[in-house]
Amino acid sequence: MHTFHNGQTLVVCGFEAKGFLSEFEVIACNSQKVLSSYDATENCRSTFQNDTLTITQFKYLPTGEFWGWQFVSISQEQFTAAHDTLLHIPIQPAFQTLKIEVPQNKQDRFLDDIIVNKDNGLHHDWAWEEIIAQLEVLALNGNTKAKDILFDLEELTNYPLDGGLKEQYRDAIALVQWVQGE
Repeated sequence: MHTFHNGQTLVVCGFEAKGFLSEFEVIACNSQKVLSSYDATENCRSTFQNDTLTITQFKYLPTGEFWGWQFVSISQEQFTAAHDTLLHIPIQPAFQTLKIEVPQNKQDRFLDDIIVNKDNGLHHDWAWEEIIAQLEVLALNGNTKAKDILFDLEELTNYPLDGGLKEQYRDAIALVQWVQGE
């Protein structure tokens, strides 16, 4: 429960595991109104400082050196006291350009490998989950070549994604478009 200086109170109700909240709601105690909700696929943390409740969403992405996977802050939503009410600052990207630790030469080699091997017929052997995530990271880092490849991946490789990979692919494109204001 988080009580603001003006007497307003919010509670965050949901599941917490391994330091992350998921499948939860932010509820105004006075009105019992749900102000925000997150589903089970989202990894978030909440902090309450300076009369502001901040919900930060994280995504597991290969941003570390040698494409190491780590949780990266991707968005924030805030609630803060404003006179006798609460001000809701809607969810916003946590960055304009994602900072990554992968050296430029490794980025270039990765993109070149996709282009060189796009017609080799071995697409069933590709590590698609990693490829999609790496393209997403590079696109979020401002790499236009990676963004073009990501957005045209199925057409470029003539390999239709399905199931979980298709969902990951759609989510990657949606995040890039949202962060870049498209």
